[in-house]
Amino acid sequence: MYANIVAAPRKGDRPSAQNEPRELRPETMLHGPTLRRALDLSDRAYELLMYLVDAAREGFVKVETEHRADTFAAGAEAWIREHWARLPHRMRPARHDLSAFAAFFATYLESSFVLDEESEERLYEADGCACPFCSWLVDVAELQTREPTTADKRQARALTRAVVARALRELAGSHRDAVEALGEAGREALIDRVAADSQLREELALVAYGHELLERIRHRACGPAALVLWRTFAWSHDGRPRDDVALSAERFFDAEDLVRARLERELAAHAPAARGPTGERDPRRR
Repeated sequence: MYANIVAAPRKGDRPSAQNEPRELRPETMLHGPTLRRALDLSDRAYELLMYLVDAAREGFVKVETEHRADTFAAGAEAWIREHWARLPHRMRPARHDLSAFAAFFATYLESSFVLDEESEERLYEADGCACPFCSWLVDVAELQTREPTTADKRQARALTRAVVARALRELAGSHRDAVEALGEAGREALIDRVAADSQLREELALVAYGHELLERIRHRACGPAALVLWRTFAWSHDGRPRDDVALSAERFFDAEDLVRARLERELAAHAPAARGPTGERDPRRR
């Protein structure tokens, strides 16, 4: 692997994460510092992936050291530790983040990319190290974007619905009367209604994708459903990557705020009328 090889970015495939400062709010569903860390690791992991693809196409990827790793993430971490000092800065994680970075990097094969069938058949036949990562590395030039299935799209919808359910649970403390007045059936109907709101389609996908980023640094990816979420806000309606996609923690927080505001409007409409000491409606709630 040679450090002077610079991978050409794939326009529209991934955005650039921008860490913008923002005061944390206790009620925020996504934890700011952890999200910013995940965004940074995501950017670096994607840069490394594209770097390796280009290097493999130039014939500069070699598998020489035996890592004795039994999982893709463990092999990736061993390889990254071995080559860390020679990697360009933009794709080099902090040393204390190597394990999380490798875990995130490994999820790309589970979520977004796959080797072609011929390359899959050659896995574990490489000379040198035959760990899962190095076996994949020798054919990384043949990497292809996954095509999400109907099941993947269904799972993505379930993840966006979970965003609404999570937000409603959080709002239950400050809107207890309205939430209780809805009853279980009413709450489920409200979640379904907000989750199906076409005006919140991108925001819901963005928040769900944010939670998925946090899971991926723990190597707990949801699979190709993440690609479905990504394309919901990063691609146009005609199926083309957008040129103006830029992810920041601020954008995730704004999306959360819109989801919460939509729920709060619904809850306000269902809130029981407050009563004063004499049984009259409290004028402060008129």
